[in-house]
Amino acid sequence: KQVMPAYLIQKRIHTLLEYGVYNDAGPLPFTHDNIKFSSWEPDDWTTRFWLAESTQKADNFSLAWKAFQEVLTKVVTRMAFVGQAYHTDIAQPYIIKRADSDMAYFRHIQDRQPVPLHFSQEEADSLNILLADASIPPSFYLYWNDAVNAMGYSAKLVLMFAALEILFGKASRSSAEYYAEIEKVFCADLKKELFGTPEDRGRSGLRQRLVHGNYLSERDTKDYV
Repeated sequence: KQVMPAYLIQKRIHTLLEYGVYNDAGPLPFTHDNIKFSSWEPDDWTTRFWLAESTQKADNFSLAWKAFQEVLTKVVTRMAFVGQAYHTDIAQPYIIKRADSDMAYFRHIQDRQPVPLHFSQEEADSLNILLADASIPPSFYLYWNDAVNAMGYSAKLVLMFAALEILFGKASRSSAEYYAEIEKVFCADLKKELFGTPEDRGRSGLRQRLVHGNYLSERDTKDYV
């Protein structure tokens, strides 16, 4: 009988939660769902990084990684909820090593400072146009400003949808008019992807799914932002 290989996986987590699980000897690791969590810096509990470590048995490293990531998301999203702090393990470094091999897959990232944006005469001209246009409600800009500042992808999308609803809903008096307004901004295919169809009352669209508790799935691979 063929033995399923084991893979050691370690991944960094970036969070505002300081690692405060410790005893007299210092930070103390804890385990949930076969994932051990510890401080990234063993002697520094104020670090902004944690380490998640697990051994997964799978036919290949891709399946091991998928199983690890599913469990990690389950635990860490609840960790962020009770800690009241945003977290992300996306684009964080990780390593996957098969137990019976000397080789490993390693991904490294390097943090960079934010890139400034340029406000030129073109933006100044656009500002003058917007200030002279009284047809766009102030709440549109408030929603959009919150969307720009949002960290999470789904949160950013929902706030952008809310801002667009202000534009589309104001001129709409029926379902047909509503979708006609949307198509003035988006092409027919994108309109369907984001806002569904009149026949299904928008239920197939990403906007409706996100607002009503149907979170992003593996099928949602496009970056709409």
